[in-house]
Amino acid sequence: MNLSAVIPASRVVVVSSAQSKKTALETISKTLGEGDQKRQDAIFEALLGRERLGSTGLGDGVAIPHGRINGISEPMGCLIKLDESVDFEAADGKQVDLLAGLVVPADCTEEHLQVLASVARLFSDNDFTQAARKADGDQALAELLAANS
Repeated sequence: MNLSAVIPASRVVVVSSAQSKKTALETISKTLGEGDQKRQDAIFEALLGRERLGSTGLGDGVAIPHGRINGISEPMGCLIKLDESVDFEAADGKQVDLLAGLVVPADCTEEHLQVLASVARLFSDNDFTQAARKADGDQALAELLAANS
């Protein structure tokens, strides 16, 4: 799966500060909502609901907050790099600085799993995560993602 189709350059963001997990989820919701407040709210509620089931922090400073929402026809994702890591309640106790936010249509199952697996594979690549942490802006991070998708 080509992640650049799900996470276009316009939704790759370096954030200077997110004080908490909630703020990070709000950033993801705003990025994926693309100016549509109703969609942003739906995304935030889906992500928050999923986090209540258990943290999406994978470990090693990486998290994949995800959820299902009505009103979209295909998966949407964003890649967020936090300059200051936040507590995401990951099993390894490490704070998170790299996040891939994903939402899929409410009735989507197989595609949801494929997108999650693709992102998890990308984040398991130590060379990618180290390079992502060194990216000095949105464009550099987007180019890195495109080169590794």
